[in-house]
Amino acid sequence: MPNALVIKIGLISVLLIIAALAMPAAISGLWAGRIENALAENGFATTSIGKSSVRKGRIVIQDIALDPDRFSTMDNLSVVTPLLKGIFTPSTSTVTIDGLALSGEWTPPLMPDISGWDGRLPPLPSFDKTVLNSGQADILTTAGALRLNAKGQLTRTPEKSTFEAALWGKQHQLNLDSLWKGTIAPDGSFQVETEIREARLNTDRLQATRVNGWGSLSRQAKTIPVISGQLDAGQIDFSGTIFSKVTLTVDGPIDGYHLIASGQAAGFQNLSFYADVKKENSDFQIDITVLADDVEGLLAFLLKIRNSMEGITSPFGAFSRLMITPGNLARLKATMKDWEYDHTELQIKGPLSDLTSKIVATNTQNNATEQYVISLNPAE
Repeated sequence: MPNALVIKIGLISVLLIIAALAMPAAISGLWAGRIENALAENGFATTSIGKSSVRKGRIVIQDIALDPDRFSTMDNLSVVTPLLKGIFTPSTSTVTIDGLALSGEWTPPLMPDISGWDGRLPPLPSFDKTVLNSGQADILTTAGALRLNAKGQLTRTPEKSTFEAALWGKQHQLNLDSLWKGTIAPDGSFQVETEIREARLNTDRLQATRVNGWGSLSRQAKTIPVISGQLDAGQIDFSGTIFSKVTLTVDGPIDGYHLIASGQAAGFQNLSFYADVKKENSDFQIDITVLADDVEGLLAFLLKIRNSMEGITSPFGAFSRLMITPGNLARLKATMKDWEYDHTELQIKGPLSDLTSKIVATNTQNNATEQYVISLNPAE
């Protein structure tokens, strides 16, 4: 009998040892499946995991491929969770991501095409906290290849999820230093804010330096998102036409926003512009004023703008219908050569699909004001 008891105790001990040895593998395997499901919910349905293990109370999942060709990958994902509670309630866990690398293409205004991602916007996170220690995205655009880096964290509560992140990049095409924060509610409401601390853009058609500003995008449940923000640029070079001290503000719902831009034209004496643009349904209402001391400078500016916009299609291609041609500008100059004036201004108004334009020259003497008006359209 004693021998039988010893044998039973021995067998139980062996089973307990086997269970203890198998428990980490079972837990890590369970969490590997959960992570695959969580990534699938976020649009990465073809994820494969290299290996998983338990290390010092932490579930570690390594060598994650987010697409079959391994263009998008994740070096390491670790989960810290109360052992028993985490098995049955995974949402109480903290997930930390290291070495996230995404690859894809982007042609605005479409959504980026990220390798392995099906384009679905992610749902609310299923874990108490998600931390991104290091992330990198290599995106091929019409302006060239861009590389962006990111880090941040997202914290979930029953009422809302909050996030903070830093997004930056340092390369020839884009130099960016920005901070992001926001909240997301279960009913679909959200508030996203960004601070552009410093940015520089360098593409074939557009270069911008000393850029900074802020932006906000928010939505109440089941309503149209509202955007607001301001950008300031020390200099913008648009295909050879250079502007300085440019300020751009935007405000309103995304399907009917109001945009205001102002600045000065470099290389022209006392030439400034003011643009007021309102999006209405499928069209834009335009109100642009260009102020100049003299007609010669104004007409030279118009010719430079025309040359800068060659090859640009809709919607900005509509400005090509304003008869800004060398022959028409010569007609305007000949007509206005004998005018006496203090300053001139170009006015462009109307819907983008049917713009009208005219030059107004104002002469003020002895408290009396006289104006000369001529349309850019020779038929008017």
